[in-house]
Amino acid sequence: METDSEVFTPNSNIEEEEEDIEDNTIVTPEHWEQELGEWEEMLIEEGLAQLEEEEELRSNSDNNMKGDLLSEYIHPAIDKKAKWELKSLFSSSLNAPNYLNIESNE
Repeated sequence: METDSEVFTPNSNIEEEEEDIEDNTIVTPEHWEQELGEWEEMLIEEGLAQLEEEEELRSNSDNNMKGDLLSEYIHPAIDKKAKWELKSLFSSSLNAPNYLNIESNE
């Protein structure tokens, strides 16, 4: 029984991979410069896309975040009005605990 389908041999895949590698191998300095130029263009495009995305997020956040508690929150380290003085936190009628006595009762 004879078929027209290709016969699988282990070496056929290796040969295809070698051909792919040869196609992607940089041989000349001009080819290398061309590859570097393409990579540089891709990096520039990626940077521009990132800047556009950040700008879009900024413009959307201004509109969508009004009234949001987290966006309006100011950390106490930045807000001077949010800090309390320690003497206002504790009652002056409190005495030091016994274990803090420096004098020993021996």
